Parts: sequence; C-alpha cells; structure tokens
Amino acid sequence: FDYKFYVKPMPDNQNMLAIYYGPILLAFETDKELLLKGDSASILNSITKQGNDMIFTLKNDGSEYKLLPFYEINNSTYGVYITLLK
Repeated sequence: FDYKFYVKPMPDNQNMLAIYYGPILLAFETDKELLLKGDSASILNSITKQGNDMIFTLKNDGSEYKLLPFYEINNSTYGVYITLLK
C-alpha cells in the first residue's frame, strides 16, 4: 500500500490535530503535552519513516518525537493529539 500522512483536526479546535498514516492513527511516545510550531503542512513534511518498520520520527523546533501506530502502544505513556502554535 502507498499510504500518505494526513491530519484530522478536532471539530471544535482546528489547531488541535491527530496524525494518521493512511488509515492508521499515530501516537507519540511522550508524557508531556504536545505543542508543535508551524502549520499542518510543515508538520507533515517533518515526518520520516524509519526503514520498513512502522516507526516514525517527527522533528519540530529542535526536538525529535517518536511516533508509533496507536495499536502498538502497550505500556508506554503516549499522546495522540498535538496543538499547533503559530
């Protein structure tokens, strides 16, 4: 399959987004609130896939975040929604 990254905003807040890879919801391994700088296009352009695995990296404002399919998160602290700071 040739999946693409895309975002889905919350209906009541267009600056709060979830990131998908095709039909797969991605989750951040983090225990902090996710505040990213930029717009949705720049966020999507900063995601890279790590090899053939379903592991992704997002770089934003000097920080690097690990993303996994939501269904792969078992015993980790995670976040699904990000807030965009413009």
